[in-house]
Amino acid sequence: MSGPLVSVVLPVFNGGAYVERAVRSVLEQDYRRLEVIAIDDGSTDDSLRTLGRLQAQDGRLKIVSRENRGLVPTLNEGLQLAQGELIGRMDADDICYPTRISRQVETFRGAPSLGMCGTNFTIVHRSDRQHSANVEFWPDRDLPILSLFFTAFRHSTVMFNRRVLDPQMLRYDPGYPHAEDFDLFRRITGAHPTTVLREPLLAYRIHPASVTSTAARQMRRTHLKIVCENLQRFGRALAIPGLMQLDAGSLPQKLDEMARLTEHVFDLADSRAASEQPPFRVGASSMFFFLREMAIEEFGIGFAAQFLDRTDGWRRMRRREVYVVQALRGAPSLAMSAWRGLRGLDRLHWAMRSHRLPGLA
Repeated sequence: MSGPLVSVVLPVFNGGAYVERAVRSVLEQDYRRLEVIAIDDGSTDDSLRTLGRLQAQDGRLKIVSRENRGLVPTLNEGLQLAQGELIGRMDADDICYPTRISRQVETFRGAPSLGMCGTNFTIVHRSDRQHSANVEFWPDRDLPILSLFFTAFRHSTVMFNRRVLDPQMLRYDPGYPHAEDFDLFRRITGAHPTTVLREPLLAYRIHPASVTSTAARQMRRTHLKIVCENLQRFGRALAIPGLMQLDAGSLPQKLDEMARLTEHVFDLADSRAASEQPPFRVGASSMFFFLREMAIEEFGIGFAAQFLDRTDGWRRMRRREVYVVQALRGAPSLAMSAWRGLRGLDRLHWAMRSHRLPGLA
């Protein structure tokens, strides 16, 4: 197949359980003009041995192995090594569907000014059963606004257009640990057209070793840092030193900062022109739920109830969630057990709707 060379950057750290399926899913794409740059970031399992075996079977796989340096340096190293006109991202525990690369290449051909293209995805659990991610799609014109508040692209689905993006922009900033993609995407969407394809072209795997599980606290702080920087661009400067601390610190201070941040984002949405209000309100709502989860997971149900009191957040909650938090706010241990039970019901709901795809495992 003729077309531009596509480089796929794939960081690997102790990915032995899944990396073979991930790499094969790229090498078996119906678009053949590609290279896979796998950077072994100091793995201590059999990841490197697996990569070497795969390289012997397909020379399009390039391997770099060295001491552990962390995700951001590894990603930037991959970008520097990439030879392709287009650069795709891939994680060592995800799975590309066979037409992912060709569909993204086709999209760039039809819109050469695009800076970045993401896709829809499905979610795969440890049992190798998958369900739809039920992604809500917004017009491409709203992506720059949405990207001020959250990551509107699944990282391992994106592809970058080197003809459009300045090399200084196409770089992950180490100043945003565990949310480096959020920072990169807000910069790209703020400067160039972007799009998200509606069809699911990747299976995103969730498991206990996921970065989102092991580094959630730091990720939340970096997320808040980025949002506050974005708010400052709109004249909404807000200092939240209490929330930025990783330790418990002063809970009254954290509560006050959470409430003021919520007020800021909803006031900003209300102040925008009518054409911009819908995406700003989606962003404000996402920030509310982000803070609610932070309140529950880090500071407990009682603290979360106070946050909901201060922000009139009860009306945004599901009825069963309101019942658990309101009825049990004075019994923290029981309330948290009930809350975990609700999350378990949600997981059971998705498990009942999930199915195994042939060849997915």
